[in-house]
Amino acid sequence: MFIWLSYLVGGYYYVNYYPADRTLIMAGPMPWAHAFFMEVKEHIFFMLLLLATYVPIVVYSEDFLPEKGGRNLLFTVAGLIFILGLIMDGSGAIIIMGAKCGLLGR
Repeated sequence: MFIWLSYLVGGYYYVNYYPADRTLIMAGPMPWAHAFFMEVKEHIFFMLLLLATYVPIVVYSEDFLPEKGGRNLLFTVAGLIFILGLIMDGSGAIIIMGAKCGLLGR
């Protein structure tokens, strides 16, 4: 549920406030921070949205979890969510650094 809430809140911010930040980043010394890492974040987030929607379906399924293969799949999906979340966080840090460098004019 919270991943969908972050999708709505983040989408609102992205549409209403990010264009000014994007202009700042693209004019600064690190335009690749937006060009590459923002695209990475946009695509990974949709994968996270699908995976995070899939997990409750698996957990509440009565036939899936008693099997060892079902549990392994659930743990794999949870691990992917964790790793992709770390990649999203790192990409966001690089984008923020691009905005800071754009503000400093370096």
